[in-house]
Amino acid sequence: MKVTIIKPKQIIWIYFILFGVNLIKGQTIKGNHSGQIFESNQTKEIKAKNYFLMEQSFEFERTKDPKTNKIPEGIREAEVRFSKTIPKGSFSKSNIQTSQNAKPSKYYYWKNRGPYNLGDETVILAIDNSNENVIFAGGNHSGLWRSKNGGKSWRNVFPRKTSPNVSSLLQDPRSGKQHIWYMGTGLKLNGSSLSPENIGSGLFKSYNGGKSWFPISPTFLSPSSKTSAFDVINNMVIHPINGDLYVAAYDGIYRSKDNGRSFEQVLESGDNSFTRIAITSKGKLYVSIARGDVAKGYY
Repeated sequence: MKVTIIKPKQIIWIYFILFGVNLIKGQTIKGNHSGQIFESNQTKEIKAKNYFLMEQSFEFERTKDPKTNKIPEGIREAEVRFSKTIPKGSFSKSNIQTSQNAKPSKYYYWKNRGPYNLGDETVILAIDNSNENVIFAGGNHSGLWRSKNGGKSWRNVFPRKTSPNVSSLLQDPRSGKQHIWYMGTGLKLNGSSLSPENIGSGLFKSYNGGKSWFPISPTFLSPSSKTSAFDVINNMVIHPINGDLYVAAYDGIYRSKDNGRSFEQVLESGDNSFTRIAITSKGKLYVSIARGDVAKGYY
């Protein structure tokens, strides 16, 4: 099979052509439309192509041989062969043993809780308010891990065949509802552009303390789905009195008044923004928006 490598200059020209089409044809529908928040007139499809081209250009520049300006043949196979030579679990454990034999430091009271055979960025950490032995740890490529014994052992509870980019975790704070958890996926780090690597699969819900998870259908994105407002979930909050769910998403703040069955946009930030939301014990909301082309600042 012959593989054609697109040169960076060609990618730039294609990107500008698609961007022009986007300006001419792009119209956005935002809000609550039968529980679906999607963009119309092929806007999202064009954006997905733009993201792919930008990502391809970035990966090419990162992996090419500077001398030949080409990606070396068989580089992926060589990477896989090398990864198989790395001993599973030995590196972290040896580091722990070394630190235990070293002289006591001012941080001696910290203990590594694993997992020891998984390399990833841990981006979220949560403790069950009703049982402090239950701990959750989530990575941006490894899914969600649950420990029921204070970190002595871990089990991956992330749903299969979905994007494992865990970005946020939320426990219902209300009395009698603390067995309910929400998980957000899709993560943007360090101002990176939205790409297939960091797009999530929407929101998930657990009714049994995080042991198993189910997709929230208005937000769920299968691998073959088009992109939506729930590509990236920055964080979530629950109103402590009425139970409304607020989601800081890719292009603004969304609210569900029916436990996730439908969503409506309550604050628009614009595409490719970074949103965060916080709530007080009495239900007062605070929002921050960075890099928004519609709104930015604190609300």
